[in-house]
Amino acid sequence: MNDPCIFNRNIFHNMPNMLMKILPDCKEYGDIVKVCHTEGMHLKLYSDIQNTETVLGFES
Repeated sequence: MNDPCIFNRNIFHNMPNMLMKILPDCKEYGDIVKVCHTEGMHLKLYSDIQNTETVLGFES
C-alpha cells in the first residue's frame, strides 16, 4: 500500500460520546469507552491478528 496516510486524532476526539444515549446506566465508563456515530463516514477497521495490531481509519 503506497497511499499517503494522515493521522488526525482530533477527528475522534471531537466527536460526541454516544455511550450515555445507548447505555444511560454506564456513565462511569464515559472516560474509558467512547461510542461514535460514524454512519456515512466510510470507516474502515484493519486488524493484523498475528502482530496484534489494529488500525482504524476512513477510506477516501
